[in-house]
Amino acid sequence: MCGVCLLAALAGSYGAEPAQAQRITRWFDEKGIVHFSTSPPPPGVKYEMLNLPVVSTESSKSKKSPEQAKSGAVESTTSQEDARIVLKEKDSETVGPSSREFRGTVKNVGGERARDVSVVLSVFEDGQGNDCLQNDLRVKPSSLKPGETGTYSVVLESPCFFGRPRIQITPRWEEAAAR
Repeated sequence: MCGVCLLAALAGSYGAEPAQAQRITRWFDEKGIVHFSTSPPPPGVKYEMLNLPVVSTESSKSKKSPEQAKSGAVESTTSQEDARIVLKEKDSETVGPSSREFRGTVKNVGGERARDVSVVLSVFEDGQGNDCLQNDLRVKPSSLKPGETGTYSVVLESPCFFGRPRIQITPRWEEAAAR
């Protein structure tokens, strides 16, 4: 299974409700192909640990107002010990034949600080659905205390935006170091 496809399978679809974080390793092989896995890479290979949310279609632990359901926003009614970043708002606007603007808000609904907060944007071709683009979008501020929100906004130009591609946006973060 291709690395980006695995990431997509683990991350869920654009606007899906995150549950809890799952630790994933990301590494590149000798051919430059990116791999995502729940286990470490071969010995001697540099890798990065990612916190990706596990996705469910609906959860009895969340409540959505009609406005939240329409926007895809999620509000958790439970507290957790670890940091947990959820996508609160998202918007995408075509600004040219091959350009789109992406903007939105994330919130730390967990119990700990999250650092290096970003969102992973994945674009899949119209038609066959092959992975076309993956971009890590910075969230400002990049460190969120429990209850704090951050925003992202970027204009991207790519031939991937021709037609009606499938787009996924998934929050990503690192746990703050224990004191």
